[in-house]
Amino acid sequence: MTCIKGDPTTLALAGIPTPLEPALYDEIATALDAFLAENALPLNFQVESLEAAGSGIRLRFSGIPGQNVTIECKESLSAPDWTPVESGTFNDDGIFEIIDESPAASCFYHALYE
Repeated sequence: MTCIKGDPTTLALAGIPTPLEPALYDEIATALDAFLAENALPLNFQVESLEAAGSGIRLRFSGIPGQNVTIECKESLSAPDWTPVESGTFNDDGIFEIIDESPAASCFYHALYE
């Protein structure tokens, strides 16, 4: 997210209360941009492919090269807990691939960056 300096709507969406003195908008936007650059992960994670692999499912993800990730699943979105499937690191090309050898009949996946 990049803040548009002097834009109170962007600052309000970022959780900064408005109205503020107009002179503070640029200072806050600059500080927020610096914080996000240091602490936020890019939103470039995506599922590249999902295909049958014997009795399992092969999932291929793209993300940040060198970033650690854990793939988890659960049978129902209303289930309370996620079950780890596999952990690893995105390769130099930003690819991480797993085979879930025993997927449930219905399985939802998500990824956790570590």
